[in-house]
Amino acid sequence: LHLLDLSRPLTNLKADMSKSCRHSINKSKNIFLNKTVFTNAYEAVRRLQKLHFSASARITRPLETWHNIESMVNAGDAFIIEAWHNGQCVASSLFIVNTTTCLYSISAANRELFDLPVNHALVWEAIQIAKERGCSNFEFGSLTYSTNDMTIGKKEKNINRFKRNFGGSTHMQLDLKLAL
Repeated sequence: LHLLDLSRPLTNLKADMSKSCRHSINKSKNIFLNKTVFTNAYEAVRRLQKLHFSASARITRPLETWHNIESMVNAGDAFIIEAWHNGQCVASSLFIVNTTTCLYSISAANRELFDLPVNHALVWEAIQIAKERGCSNFEFGSLTYSTNDMTIGKKEKNINRFKRNFGGSTHMQLDLKLAL
């Protein structure tokens, strides 16, 4: 589990980021013109769903999941941030919140723009929103490690690096799986 302590000032949080992460956030300000937080979720959820499908080239979640996400955003239990470029939504991320924690839940981006730092900007915006909402933790979720042969794929390595570049700390988490 990778966490940021949001009780610290934003300047300290940004200083703890890797140099490349800070650079990506600054660079994205010139690239993506509009990051928006939604409370009326229908269209935003459909864009996230479409980007998610495009990025994975398959349906990865049941339709009911997307309806649940929409309900969560409308109830204020989650928010979506989008990045727009040249009039198109090029990235979208879902963040689930409660009184103490903001969870980075789902993210999808246009693969053609994957070399641009779009997700860095979305996460930084979400960190600021979470702090404004009074959250004390920002949770990136788990880091992936192989327990069998100590190797992981390139995609998992990149995701781990992305999360760790924001600073924070990694904590052990027990993951139990029930075999039926």
